[in-house]
Amino acid sequence: MGLELFYGAFLDLTTDRPMGWDARPIPWTAIRDYADAYDIRDEQREDLFDLVRAMDIAYLKHLEKKAKKK
Repeated sequence: MGLELFYGAFLDLTTDRPMGWDARPIPWTAIRDYADAYDIRDEQREDLFDLVRAMDIAYLKHLEKKAKKK
């Protein structure tokens, strides 16, 4: 509870990730632009960067495991 902002941001930002042969991390600039667009400041902004990056790392690891199973 209380983390909906960050999960919603991750879902929105995942569409900004560069794609190629495999998924790439969400760019720092995309997170910054999201924070600016929604006027997310101070501690909440820091949390946005930390939590989106943590979710992104977990997501990319999940994709990697899934690819190895194939």
